[in-house]
Amino acid sequence: MAKTFSFPDIQTPSDIAWFQDQLDSSGITKPLADSAGLVLQPGRYLIPYWDSHGDPTSIVKARIRPAEGTVDSMGYKVEAPAQARYITVHGKGLGTLPYWPKFPNLNHAKALADLDHSLWITEGEKKAIALQAAITGQGYSGSAVAMGGVAHTKALIKQLDTMGFSTIANGTKVPRNVFIALDWNDPAEAAKDAEFKLYEYLTGRGADVTILRWPVTDNAGEQKIDDWLVSGGRLSDAIDHSRINEIIPVDELGLAMAWFDARYAKLSGKIVRFSDSHVYQKSDFQTQYLHKYERELTKTGSRKLRHVDLWLEREDTRTLKGLTFQPWGVMDVARERPDIIDDELNLFKGWPSKPVEGDVDLLLKHLAHVFPDPEHRAWFAGWVAHMIQKPYEQPATYVCLVSRSQGTGKSLTTRLLATLLGRQYATMGNRESWTGRFNASWGGALLVYTEEMQTHSSQAVRAMSERIKEVVGSDTLSIERKGRDSFTTSNFIRYIFTGNTAAMAYLDKQDRRAAYFAVENKLPTDQARELVEWLKLDGAISAMLHYFGTYDLSGFDASAPALRTDAREEAIDASATELDAFIDDIADGVVLGERVIWSTNDIYLAFEQNYGAYRSGKPHMVSVLKRAGVLQTQTVRGGKNANTFWSGGKMLRLWCVRDHASWIVKDDPAWVAESIRT
Repeated sequence: MAKTFSFPDIQTPSDIAWFQDQLDSSGITKPLADSAGLVLQPGRYLIPYWDSHGDPTSIVKARIRPAEGTVDSMGYKVEAPAQARYITVHGKGLGTLPYWPKFPNLNHAKALADLDHSLWITEGEKKAIALQAAITGQGYSGSAVAMGGVAHTKALIKQLDTMGFSTIANGTKVPRNVFIALDWNDPAEAAKDAEFKLYEYLTGRGADVTILRWPVTDNAGEQKIDDWLVSGGRLSDAIDHSRINEIIPVDELGLAMAWFDARYAKLSGKIVRFSDSHVYQKSDFQTQYLHKYERELTKTGSRKLRHVDLWLEREDTRTLKGLTFQPWGVMDVARERPDIIDDELNLFKGWPSKPVEGDVDLLLKHLAHVFPDPEHRAWFAGWVAHMIQKPYEQPATYVCLVSRSQGTGKSLTTRLLATLLGRQYATMGNRESWTGRFNASWGGALLVYTEEMQTHSSQAVRAMSERIKEVVGSDTLSIERKGRDSFTTSNFIRYIFTGNTAAMAYLDKQDRRAAYFAVENKLPTDQARELVEWLKLDGAISAMLHYFGTYDLSGFDASAPALRTDAREEAIDASATELDAFIDDIADGVVLGERVIWSTNDIYLAFEQNYGAYRSGKPHMVSVLKRAGVLQTQTVRGGKNANTFWSGGKMLRLWCVRDHASWIVKDDPAWVAESIRT
């Protein structure tokens, strides 16, 4: 006999009829309910659990219609009856035991010893009773079994193993038919996951498994097998529909792992996102996906298995070696976008649109305004086109757009380039970003834009100018990210600057990199508005990419020095310092006279007499003069330093300021004698 539970009376006896209505809605008539051992009592009905042999177990489930107020004895607080149709209470162990509906003359365990006896799996006791009645009533030889819920899949599998459940007869290779009839069209993932686990287990044992679906007229709601049967549906129709449509269960957990695999990978103890190369700390990444999980049964109940933790702990989760930057030209249409190259994440994320030939009249009109000189316009167009067609080749030049007034269109030009490049465009400040340590935004960029640089008197701009010399033309680039590991990648970045003075950066005569263009004409408001609106259109980016992607580069040499313009010469003159003038005067013979060999102190005194004190000191002056090629030294026999001589017990540092080739071969006494010649 089933264990008797003492449940409190909650409702009046009239509620017995309410519960019978609930059973009738699932096709369970009173005789069928009596046959299954269901017990209707005031305010509830009891569901005794039977084992596969039809013997009673110690478990009884009670479904109770909630009353308004608190049900103290059951520990439930229900604010109003409308909150739920009924609540469920049960003895310890429910969920670990599948429900085998009691049916006349049916011993499930014995029947299943015959491979011709099919197995029908569902969820919930009412569905199992209704399904068993349909199986028998429609002429099938089979047993229905129900899980207490889709979270209890493992419990059913465990019992089938304990029963010695057989799917293929030895030597006959005749599979048993198994039908899985869980609720479907349910947005919850638990039912789909249960279907997959059962399908995987049963097909692994050799069963012929059918995931049941049936024709429906309303796809909006959850589909239940008992509702289908009550509406007059036949099992044969469901079987035919399922096999015709080849219903295959979905591995929801596998899909979850595949979802993570398609978007993330491990990198140096952190997590990196493919789409934008964003790097997460592990704890931050886990927090983001706490709401996605599976439930696993335990001896004391169940526990959550979070998808993110399973993915992080999985052995075959991809771990990257590092980051790389390998772009390709916009017209290389045959190439797919590889996120991973040789176990490194490619920072290049592809072009913002596909190149399609279109109207670019507004683009050309704008370029004609900013670069009225045809030669200048052709050079700039080639510079941009080279970036679009051959982004994997870094040019030897960068661009500076200069205008003394606002509203000339130089900023709109950079906005146009930003639209053209999408994610491969980055902006930088004029001091902190260039002279500071961190440059994370450069990772994955093809173009870096710096706006309104300072005047040449700023030490920060001098430092920035030195930094520009370092990065332009360098094969590699070190990316420093605050709070994250730095990395080195190929350097394909182009640089563009805007400013309101020719002296916005320090530029010397030997510079070969800077292409300066003066943008002086005021851009008409209507023309600017028209261009901005055009850039918003769907086809604008595609048309620009096609224009620059097919631009003739035969007249553009990416490795050649920058185009010489009046604006560039003006920038060189504006950048000149007293030391620059001193260097020119030495070459022209204006200072230091005819004497060729000079000491460090004499050179410094000559500068002071003509230009005033040099604030940076003698060592800095000598360093600059050496880099400019003004000073050279002789390899001294016996001296400690290449430019150190001893004369009269004193150590001299001597420098050759001109006619280097002839003096470099002369001996020490000749250098000393020349240094004291008046």
